[in-house]
Amino acid sequence: MECSEKTLRNARQIALVGLIAAGVILRLAQYLHNREFWADEAYLAVDVIDMSYRELAGFLHYNMTFPLGFLFAIKFVTNLCGHSEYAFRLLSLLTGTLSVFLFATLATRLLLPREKCKSDPPGAWLAILVAVALFAFGKHLIYYSSELRHYSLDIAAACALYLVVLPTVGTDAWNRSHVCRTMVLGAAGAVVVWFSLTRLFILAWITTVQL
Repeated sequence: MECSEKTLRNARQIALVGLIAAGVILRLAQYLHNREFWADEAYLAVDVIDMSYRELAGFLHYNMTFPLGFLFAIKFVTNLCGHSEYAFRLLSLLTGTLSVFLFATLATRLLLPREKCKSDPPGAWLAILVAVALFAFGKHLIYYSSELRHYSLDIAAACALYLVVLPTVGTDAWNRSHVCRTMVLGAAGAVVVWFSLTRLFILAWITTVQL
């Protein structure tokens, strides 16, 4: 019986790895398709090419607004890799790919206990696999992993913040490491706000819950 349960768990883990791999492959395929810039991407690319780091910290042309850290990161990457569509979209690909791993980790942490329980809750693995599948195959998540926008960075940042603050289900991890989590969250929040403006809402929620 125990061997059968172990075999079933291994099969579920293999399915999870397969979903993660599929999500990564789809994002890479979309990136390699290398479609031409559309208007807003082209406007941002022109600003990144023509403006210095100091100028990027001011007002951009074409009435666009982006997180300062995102602009600096794109400027740094394109200075190293050139001004092709691939270079401009590389950060989106990396953060979009990272978000698949982060989301799968988050779903597993939320739904599977690590202590005080020898067997998985009924339906936990099904919920994990469905959630990861929806994330991995979400067309908008795939699309924005190959676009000169900060949206995939927003998603990766959100998953990372939740992973920092959420304890493992069914454990006393929160009580044991509350101070450490608070310090890590503060440091992560101080960095993330430079790369993702929308993460301010998540930080506000987390702070409210902590208080």
